[in-house]
Amino acid sequence: WIAPEIEQFKYVQERDAASDPILAAKGSDRFALKILCASEKLAFSDLPVSLLYDQPLTVTVEVPTSWNAFQVKQGTKVVKYVVELVGSKHTARFQVLPNVSAATVWRS
Repeated sequence: WIAPEIEQFKYVQERDAASDPILAAKGSDRFALKILCASEKLAFSDLPVSLLYDQPLTVTVEVPTSWNAFQVKQGTKVVKYVVELVGSKHTARFQVLPNVSAATVWRS
């Protein structure tokens, strides 16, 4: 992964402090999830987490076999993705910003 050192540092800090994704809502064609980072596990815990730690984390979720493509919306940003086949599982791999609003994922 090629990125400036500070971005790599922030990503690793977030990844190591992140909880498992929290499913806010789930249906056959959509779901929402949120990721929270424990501020006490971050290097600069005296600042609001979302102020300094703003690197999106990669999330992998198994989705129904009827999904071929999907979209993710977090805030005002919408990104389109293609479902990957990992072994025999249909997998949605996408990025989510931690400690902000939930990301909504739906089949497209």
